Amino acid sequence: MLWRRDTGNWVPTLSGADNTIYFGSANTIVHALDANDGSVKWQHNITEGTFNYVLGAPIRVGDDLVFLTQHGDIMVLDALDGTLRWHFPTAITARTGLTISGDQIFLGDQDGIIYAYGSEKGDG
Repeated sequence: MLWRRDTGNWVPTLSGADNTIYFGSANTIVHALDANDGSVKWQHNITEGTFNYVLGAPIRVGDDLVFLTQHGDIMVLDALDGTLRWHFPTAITARTGLTISGDQIFLGDQDGIIYAYGSEKGDG
């Protein structure tokens, strides 16, 4: 084992880019850890709703970290420092995270419907 870090709750999934591991634990905290030693680069508390945790793995696109929350919010953080760039409430009840292709964000809901959104500032 190279290192170990307590996240405060279970970790459903994670992703990595540029020696950084990104994930949300099953609370309202989004984490960025140094992949080499496990040190905390930054943490972001999702304040938009109670028990509003990250669904699926966050996706890094350039300097943006994009993810979907349990309450159906598309959120974008600055991948370098964790500050909120924008968030867009979709009112969709999703069961898993989102995916990105080109300039579009895609997600599916519990009723089997797929939605596509523009990735610029949440415009759909």
